[in-house]
Amino acid sequence: CPHRLVPLSEGRVNEKGEIECGYHGWSFDGKDGKCTNIPQLPKPSTALDTALSSPRSCVTPYPTQVAQGMLWVLPINALKSDAQERPALPLIPELDNPDCVVQDIFRDLPMDYATLLENVMDVSHVPFTHHNSVGKRENATPVVLEMEGPLTKNGFVGIWKEGPRNGKYGSQFTEFKAPSLMRHTLKTKEFTTLTVVYAVPTTPGRCRLMARFPFIFGSPIP
Repeated sequence: CPHRLVPLSEGRVNEKGEIECGYHGWSFDGKDGKCTNIPQLPKPSTALDTALSSPRSCVTPYPTQVAQGMLWVLPINALKSDAQERPALPLIPELDNPDCVVQDIFRDLPMDYATLLENVMDVSHVPFTHHNSVGKRENATPVVLEMEGPLTKNGFVGIWKEGPRNGKYGSQFTEFKAPSLMRHTLKTKEFTTLTVVYAVPTTPGRCRLMARFPFIFGSPIP
């Protein structure tokens, strides 16, 4: 909030559909960021009109979109960007399959988001860190990830031909979409399973983990 720098995330969306600061109740239009109400000033008054028309009382509006059950925010000024030139959302096509079931986990972590993504990319830790849950120590094998296509600023795609559990389920595909999505895909005749992680920076040295585990089974669930 431009008034006392309180995070607007600590406020609320009021009855008018505007963002309201939780400290002094200043309200803002989400489309253009303009301040619409300052409860501490009388209505009507010249002081209120002057304050509401001042650029100093405005906030920066960001492009947002709701898709696949998540709220997406692009950290650029919505008023200074062309909607047609904005990047596509890094969605998971499998989630749109009507046969897909998904388990979601959300958690704030005391680590940088890049560290989290490196951890997710490093599948060699699974048999040890997750022993007796999704892995077993005795199933640990060398992980040889072969690139499929070039490494670019937008990410990469790779394949681990042997795959986990000594090749029991076939090859595993890994994809990184910059700057925040890492996913592993394992497909068999019986099922398709994914490990999807979105890593979002929150404050310096901290991030929010949003993990999704979609499953698509080859036969109907009993």
